[in-house]
Amino acid sequence: NMISGYVVPTNPAVESLFEDFESNLKIMKNSSGDMYAPAFNINTIGNWNNAAGYLVNMLENEVLTLTGEQIVPETTPLNLNSGWNLSAYYRDNPMSPFTALASINPYVVLVKNNVGGIYNPIYGINTIGNMEPGQGYYFYMNEAAPLTYPANGAGKAIAGDDVTPLAKHLIPQVNNTGNNATLLLSVNIENGNEIGVYNANNVLIGSGAVNNGVAAITIWGDNDITANL
Repeated sequence: NMISGYVVPTNPAVESLFEDFESNLKIMKNSSGDMYAPAFNINTIGNWNNAAGYLVNMLENEVLTLTGEQIVPETTPLNLNSGWNLSAYYRDNPMSPFTALASINPYVVLVKNNVGGIYNPIYGINTIGNMEPGQGYYFYMNEAAPLTYPANGAGKAIAGDDVTPLAKHLIPQVNNTGNNATLLLSVNIENGNEIGVYNANNVLIGSGAVNNGVAAITIWGDNDITANL
């Protein structure tokens, strides 16, 4: 899971936030390499950072509830560094990334979500659909810039025709491993054609549909936490 929140927790200690189901939490990490692994009594994260996104590996499904003061997105800039950032989504409702990220579109190279969706404004690619409350996102920036999300009441700019078509026939069996790479291919073939990426064992590990001469492919790698993919 890649998670974030849009409230400032009343008690920000991660041990308190996850205490109801810490036995099902395998590991929680941030982009700086800090971690919380309750089974090994390791906590180098300390307190929840409102601006951060987190990688969370669970043994079973659970629901994390954050209680506190709601963040006002339009008055709370989120400073993104040049390169990769794992950061929060501050709005309490969905919004198309074209609109939600308008303040940083000139500086964004790539945005990724937990399930392999991407947003690339240069080529007009959006396989994320809408940015969603509770989700964390990877941002790759060509230079540092402050991200200011639109207000929660700033209209319903929901993704529609701007969503890039996905592959319908070449569907990888392996996905959501917590480890993926993004490949953008410029090709001279008709829209709707599909391109697959296979590993050395001839297993389909990535695919994409051609749209306007570009195929956006998410390639899934090994899950480092498990013995198998």
